[in-house]
Amino acid sequence: VALQGDRPRAGGRKAEATLFGRPFPLPIGPAVLARAAGVPILPVFVFREGRLRYRCVLREPIRVPHTADRTADLETAAQRFATDLQSAITHRPHQWFCFGKVWRAHG
Repeated sequence: VALQGDRPRAGGRKAEATLFGRPFPLPIGPAVLARAAGVPILPVFVFREGRLRYRCVLREPIRVPHTADRTADLETAAQRFATDLQSAITHRPHQWFCFGKVWRAHG
C-alpha cells in the first residue's frame, strides 16, 4: 500500500512533528495502519534526475512502537518520517511541491 506521507487531507487526523525546527502536521494514517498491521513504514522518495530519468531512494523502515501509549507511538513514527522528509527536501528542495504556504510568516 502506498500512502502520501507529507500532506494531511483537509479534516484528516494529524500528528504534530517538527520539520526544519518548526511545527509541521503530518497525516496519522500511515502510522495507524502500520501499527495495526504490525508492519513497518518504508519511506520512498523519487527524485527527478533529468529528462525521463528518476531515482528512487528507499530509507530505513520505520517500525511503529506498540506500547500502551498509542498517541506517543504514532507521534514517534511521524517524527521519524519527518526526519526522512527533511533529508529529502534538503537534498532537492526545488522538487518538493508546495501548493500553499507551509508556515505563516512571523510577526
